[in-house]
Amino acid sequence: MATVELMEEEEEDTSRLSELIALAEAGLRAQEEEDEFMSQAAEEVEVAYYKQKSDEAEAEDELFSQATDEVEANYYKRTVDKCDAGQCSKWNEVVVDDCATDDSEDELLIDCDSD
Repeated sequence: MATVELMEEEEEDTSRLSELIALAEAGLRAQEEEDEFMSQAAEEVEVAYYKQKSDEAEAEDELFSQATDEVEANYYKRTVDKCDAGQCSKWNEVVVDDCATDDSEDELLIDCDSD
């Protein structure tokens, strides 16, 4: 009878160990799933952060480009306002390379007639 009791205790111990192993494996799977979820969430946050920074940089570049265009337009407007269209000046003369295929000299173009 002692042998039967000993075998029953061993079966009980084995059963308990199997339950503990199953619980440990379930906990490990749950931890792995949580780690994977957290990793995925961290990646999504990182992607969103860099997308926001990229969008901000593009907006800043666009703003800078727009400001540059406005400054350039104002510069040319002031230049035109200062210039008298009926009068020649050194600003109205431009040296342009001749587009002909022969080896002709540069031409001097004058925007207005001199009096």
